[in-house]
Amino acid sequence: MGLSQLFYPWGFVLQALALVHFVRRRPDGYWLWIILMFGALGAVVYFIAEVIPDFSLIQAGFVRSGRRRRLAELEAIVQENAAVGNLEELADLCLEQGQFARARELYDKVIASPQTTTIDPYYRRGLAAPVQLSGPCCASSPGSKSHRRAYPGSRPRRGGYPISLVSLLEPRDPSAQIWGT
Repeated sequence: MGLSQLFYPWGFVLQALALVHFVRRRPDGYWLWIILMFGALGAVVYFIAEVIPDFSLIQAGFVRSGRRRRLAELEAIVQENAAVGNLEELADLCLEQGQFARARELYDKVIASPQTTTIDPYYRRGLAAPVQLSGPCCASSPGSKSHRRAYPGSRPRRGGYPISLVSLLEPRDPSAQIWGT
């Protein structure tokens, strides 16, 4: 009786922890039955198969803070030495962090340099460029009020969003029938 009291509650604790993880992460449904039917052994198998691989997801938080630190280091390096490689690396990090205006500014400096030999800065500058959703091609996009007035029989998609971004940028033929009505 002395040794069984040592292991008795821990099986339920393992099952409870496995069930909490199951509810939060929503893996395949058969894991619920394995946890419930096999008790502590099922919970241990669940932890080995599902929980331990999730520890690799924790690294994303550390990488994010590493990027911020690297961004601060590169900004200090660029202050001292504004070489094209340093500017391009800083622009890449700004693009990954979502600082699009800063990235565009840095890519413009890289492109203006005569030492640029690859097409990569041009491509990444395009990625950092904002999409302009104004002008005559967007004023009558499907779902807008002016479009519904111009084409009373047309039906906008749910939410009123256009089919694709390309359809926003193409000029429209006012006599064309839209949405097949």
